[in-house]
Amino acid sequence: MKRLFVLLLPGLLFSGLFGAPQRKNPGKAPKLAPPPIVTSFSDERPQVRPTGEFSEMPIPAPKGKKKGKSDTTATLLGVPDRDFVWKPSKLTSSAIGTADLTGADLSADGTLLVLCERVGGEGKANSTRLIFIDIREEKLVGGFLIPEQFLSSIRFLEKSPVEILALRHPFEPYKVTGGLVRVNLKTRKITDQAAAPAGTSGITSFAQCGGKLICTAGGSDLLYEYALDDLAAGPLKIRSGLTAPLVCSCGDGIAAFSSDGVRLFSYKRGKLTPAEHISRAPEGFTPRRTVMIDAAIPAIVFAGETGESFWYFRGGNFRRLAERGAGVAVFDGKDRLFAGMEAGAKIVTFQMPEGRETGRPIPINSLKPSTRNSTLGFFHVPAMKGAFLLLDSRANLFLVDPSRSRWKKTIVYAPDRNAFR
Repeated sequence: MKRLFVLLLPGLLFSGLFGAPQRKNPGKAPKLAPPPIVTSFSDERPQVRPTGEFSEMPIPAPKGKKKGKSDTTATLLGVPDRDFVWKPSKLTSSAIGTADLTGADLSADGTLLVLCERVGGEGKANSTRLIFIDIREEKLVGGFLIPEQFLSSIRFLEKSPVEILALRHPFEPYKVTGGLVRVNLKTRKITDQAAAPAGTSGITSFAQCGGKLICTAGGSDLLYEYALDDLAAGPLKIRSGLTAPLVCSCGDGIAAFSSDGVRLFSYKRGKLTPAEHISRAPEGFTPRRTVMIDAAIPAIVFAGETGESFWYFRGGNFRRLAERGAGVAVFDGKDRLFAGMEAGAKIVTFQMPEGRETGRPIPINSLKPSTRNSTLGFFHVPAMKGAFLLLDSRANLFLVDPSRSRWKKTIVYAPDRNAFR
């Protein structure tokens, strides 16, 4: 029986294979599933291109060294037991290595200079790097990055040694609007902000006055008053009577100025009230920056862009101080104004409050250590007996002492010595 089953098995398999019902051929190829479509989405969000360098590394604290007092701005904001290295971003439109700095301010106690650096390049996506330089220790003591925000024109708050105000520039791809921001340098955060007034091209200047902040905006002849403790609450609008005004602090009020002239504002019963008349400016008056000489007179020095004149406004009258200025000046708080000149980066000294030029212009670049750089800013340091800080276009910082017959210049901090002679 078993032998018979073995003989019949091939036949059964053969018949099962060909005897199974066959599927009728419809005459068409079977439908195939379409291949998957792979779609690649390009990321259109622009990225901030890293420019410049900033790094830190821990260093051991010296044995036996006591912790310094915490009542200075440099001590409050400096990072202890750290060593910092900074190579400034370069301005892409400059062929001589100019640093891409957009602002600088010295703390009220004169111990810390904060620099504002643009990261990413001109006309591109930007971040902002803030750099801290301790003036007494002559060293870099901190810094941090504010990502995807382009800030400029930084100013310390008068009533807070660890906070600054800054203009913010708009950037549509990041949904960033122009306006004003308040930054806490200790927590490294933006703590308050105000958008530019509707219908304007952005905030152009601001001045602190008590607990108020007075701003101007592009394309508007109004002044905008904000509460310093609540910028987001929005402004109170005040008519200036000037075309495209800018503002500066002036005692218990502010001075609004433009090519039209100067108009003073003071607080009366809590309301910012304008003077009845406007001091009309002479032809060629194109002010951009101010140096307050005496708020009571008032006496103010106005500077334009590089190559324009310095003007002295005193008691309602205008007088040209010097032509072809560098746009930067500093008052020593007593009786001398130092104004930068375009030609040869010279410095001219004026006796104040008379506004009388004294001595010969000093060729500051020829003083050792000599450089080939232009002057970016001056800063008055009250504790240094008439000396002042000079910031050049490569972010090098010098202390200039004009108290002697032969001026003396010393390095405070130098991230770029390439232009030293």
